[in-house]
Amino acid sequence: MEKRVLGTLLLAGIMLALVSVPLVSVAAEKKFPTRYVELYYGFPGGGAVEIQNRLLAQAFEKHLGVSVVSISKPGGGGVVAGNLLVNSPPDGYTLANLSFNSICQTILLSKGALTLDDVRIIGQWNRFGACLFASVDSPWKTIQELVDYARKNPGLKYAGLGVGNSTTLRMENLINRAKLQMVAVPFKGTGEVVAAILGKHLQVGIGDVVSARAQAEAGKMRILMSFDPAPMFGLDPSIPHLAAVFEKSVVEKDIPIVGYVIAPKKTPDDVMSILEKALAKACTEPELINGVAKGGGAVDFYDAKTGAENLRRILELVKALQQ
Repeated sequence: MEKRVLGTLLLAGIMLALVSVPLVSVAAEKKFPTRYVELYYGFPGGGAVEIQNRLLAQAFEKHLGVSVVSISKPGGGGVVAGNLLVNSPPDGYTLANLSFNSICQTILLSKGALTLDDVRIIGQWNRFGACLFASVDSPWKTIQELVDYARKNPGLKYAGLGVGNSTTLRMENLINRAKLQMVAVPFKGTGEVVAAILGKHLQVGIGDVVSARAQAEAGKMRILMSFDPAPMFGLDPSIPHLAAVFEKSVVEKDIPIVGYVIAPKKTPDDVMSILEKALAKACTEPELINGVAKGGGAVDFYDAKTGAENLRRILELVKALQQ
């Protein structure tokens, strides 16, 4: 009797073990991602940022193997999206595509409640160009002539975008570092900046490459300088780059207009690795590269480590500029 009971128990134990092995194996084989990923952006739908985010989502999902949904979280120039991202579950299923400006402003406006340690950088993925332009009948034929004039004539006004805008931060940083004497006149968009130059309300302005390039090619404006290498954004290679005009110390402290894909702070390392590799591959997709170029940008991928280092440097520059 005892042998029969013992045999029955042993058989039951073997059967239980056999049943449980596949279950454990299935659980162990589950690997991120197993469902769709949300990719936030910080502006209303229907604009250039939505197009860029949708293109990125489409390229991203090719290499993640699941759908990546582009979702608008507008407000505060990206601050709302940044705060929502920080407070999302750190599981890799909620990400944000934000410019350096949106991330920096999220941190600075939180008055110390947030730091870069509250997010994890998956990668720096794109770059947008900015250029300084003037009306064709302005007295400055070259950027050096404008620089000399601005240093000798304090208060020269330039048309730019609102306070805190990426291009304005970049211009104000340049003015500060290069010891120029210029004052911003804010407009709501690059279209208004261009109109102010064409209408001769102001003689010099800063804006995105697409708007400036179109007017320059039509012979209505003169691009004096590109903040970025001109060929990267389809500009005439003869247009001087920042590095050709100012000393090394000024160039090294430039604030490039770049974008990042970020995740919440406690996202696991293995999930981050999968996301980073997928983003790197996404940035090689021709549809993404060509689509970003049409919008005046360039796909410019840097891995998580380098992207985080770049963002920390930019944050320090922005902090110094706002003191």
